[in-house]
Amino acid sequence: MRQLHIMLIEDNPGDVFITTEALNETKATRKISIVNNGDEAMHFFEGLFFDKNADYPDLIFMDTYLQNTNSYEVLKYIKTTNHLLHIPVIISTDSAYEMDINNAYQNLATAFVSKSSEVDVYINHISKTIEYWTTIATLPSLNFSRK
Repeated sequence: MRQLHIMLIEDNPGDVFITTEALNETKATRKISIVNNGDEAMHFFEGLFFDKNADYPDLIFMDTYLQNTNSYEVLKYIKTTNHLLHIPVIISTDSAYEMDINNAYQNLATAFVSKSSEVDVYINHISKTIEYWTTIATLPSLNFSRK
């Protein structure tokens, strides 16, 4: 099983804790990078571009409602930047608003996963998402972003 570098863009400390625990339980996580708002995410991505040895995330989980730079601006940046656009972005949120779902997909989110208010259900959703990306789907090679 491929070990993943997962980036979590989340401003709620409780959700960071639960998501991190769920990711660690999957045994597929090699590294978790956590940023707490949209501005931090943008700085993280810009830093990757200038580091020849950068460890690009294999998968990004991002909340819909972020402080500072909003999630749709971050998503648009990822999907229009050559060294990032190959990274799948999972919008993970407690919102079920149709407008949020549509905005996520219009801005090229890979998936929209609702956070359940039941912790066990949410952990199960994270586990199944990771299982999909490690056993069914094929992610690009680690060197993809260098081309």
